[in-house]
Amino acid sequence: MKIKKERIALIVILIIQIIVYVFLGCKKTYIHMDEAYSIGLTNYDKIEISQNEDFYNTWHTKEYYEDYISVNEDEQFDFKPVYENQKNDVHPPFYYLLLRLAYNLNIDKFSKWPGIILNIIILVLSNILVYKILEKITKNTKLSLAICFVNGLVLASLESVMYIRMYALNALLLLAIAYIHLINFRKDKIDVKNYIAMGTLALVSSLTHYYNVLYIFVIAILYCINYIRKKQYKNILKYIATMGIAAIMSLIIFPYSIQHIFMGYRGQGALDSLSQASKMLESFARYVYIADINIFNGTLWIMLIALSILIIFKLIKNRKITLRLENTELLLITMPAIIYFIVVALVSPYMEIRYIIPVCPFIFIFVIYELCRIINKVFVKESVEIIFTIILAFILLMPIFTKANINNLYLQHEEIVKQFDEQYHSIPTIYLFNTNQNRFLDDIYLFARIDESYILDIKDANKEKIEEILQNKNVENGIIVWVNEGFERDEYLKLIMEYHNYKECQHLKRMNACDIYYIH
Repeated sequence: MKIKKERIALIVILIIQIIVYVFLGCKKTYIHMDEAYSIGLTNYDKIEISQNEDFYNTWHTKEYYEDYISVNEDEQFDFKPVYENQKNDVHPPFYYLLLRLAYNLNIDKFSKWPGIILNIIILVLSNILVYKILEKITKNTKLSLAICFVNGLVLASLESVMYIRMYALNALLLLAIAYIHLINFRKDKIDVKNYIAMGTLALVSSLTHYYNVLYIFVIAILYCINYIRKKQYKNILKYIATMGIAAIMSLIIFPYSIQHIFMGYRGQGALDSLSQASKMLESFARYVYIADINIFNGTLWIMLIALSILIIFKLIKNRKITLRLENTELLLITMPAIIYFIVVALVSPYMEIRYIIPVCPFIFIFVIYELCRIINKVFVKESVEIIFTIILAFILLMPIFTKANINNLYLQHEEIVKQFDEQYHSIPTIYLFNTNQNRFLDDIYLFARIDESYILDIKDANKEKIEEILQNKNVENGIIVWVNEGFERDEYLKLIMEYHNYKECQHLKRMNACDIYYIH
């Protein structure tokens, strides 16, 4: 009966989380260029649509752009781009394979839902693993369920489920690696099936994201140290052989990972970041702030202040309080995550939550567990559950008080998407495009909704060219003009206004890397 109640409680928690995820999915308004990359790299015959010979200086319909972010019927069983595009880009292919399988269920039309549904499935599995890990560490079912519930609804989890990239999958695989290592940590003899599970998870994880290798490496060192301490040298050999086979198989399947890590622009960028010591502390501090906002919903500093007060109160009362970390299993799975966090904070190309999403559950587990441990030492047992419930409720509700935004919903673009769908989609559109500032995939979502558009390379833009491309178009209702960065735009906007003696140049929207104007 007890097990049944636990399962029912977990199922209820997962259903609530799924309802929240689906609700947010309905509100997702736009896609980031990296999300467009995710989809395009699974099915298109090139990394970028701008690599097409006919991309510039040609009128295109919306279907031309939608082809990049959708799977056509004749492409349904062609999985070659999944491998080839990743070989020519900077990421391993496993996530793209899963995403391609998801998008194969939605043929000839772009939809955000295959990517979001894949992430929801991944998050559900991750939340189950969070519960199982907590149950193993805490031996407390109620506490494990409560932390699992809140962890699945903090901003980091919501951002990851709404972001069509590999980071949610990274987190799932690291949680699975942590769990399989955790359940075998105290065993003197590990079954062959568990070695196979360890090796398989390490293999798949390394084929999903290169940062994952760092977590695997650190947890492998801790495992070997444990075997050395217990003088279980045969186990060391078996474990190293398992991980070695996984590494060799990973290189056989995707040998390009060596080039990506050591010679690719991401790998070189990471090395350059490490060489700039003056910026390392600033980057780390920034990531601590990002972690606070997204993992703890902005409550970490409040909890740390409260915790300091509790410790001082305890010391004043002349009672001993143990501050050292006492749970070996907790250290086994969270120490690699903390090292991962530190390294990523120092080398990631941008300071964004996505890069630490894979270790967010571990950081949440670590901080909340240690907070609970100290509270247990300060307060009487009867008060602990009440206090801890208040803390978790505070974390969960804080985004409501602060009116926090989920960035990956891109609600700031909701109005412009609506305007194009209802008003501007049939108006001829010109993109004055500086090829040195190519972030077109930030805009492809809207271009896949515009009836006719023309990408004009700014090097070719002049009065004669503008007259040529507009001469057979119905421009009575005006022209939509997009302009990206790196050149003086006013003279070009003036040329377009003079073409039809337009009176007004209305700025419609500042996008991520360009501006949209309505000239009429």
